[in-house]
Amino acid sequence: MNTPSNQSPEVGGYQVERLDDVSRRLSCMEGRMESFATKEDVANAKLQMMITWVGVGITILITVGTIAIRFWSDSGGG
Repeated sequence: MNTPSNQSPEVGGYQVERLDDVSRRLSCMEGRMESFATKEDVANAKLQMMITWVGVGITILITVGTIAIRFWSDSGGG
C-alpha cells in the first residue's frame, strides 16, 4: 500500500477513496433503478390508456347520437 502524505492511499494502483466513491455511487444508482417501471408496467399502462380512449370515444359517439336524435325528433314532430 502506497500512501504519500499529500495523496489518498492506493491499493493496486487505484486510489481507495475513489473506489469507495464509485461503490457509493453504484449503490445509489441501484436504488434508483428499482423505481423505474418494468416492461410489464408499461404494457399495463398502454392497455389502460387504450381502454380509456375507447371508452371516451364511445361516450362521445353516444352523446352526439343522443343529441342528434333529440333535435331530429323535435324538428320533425312539429
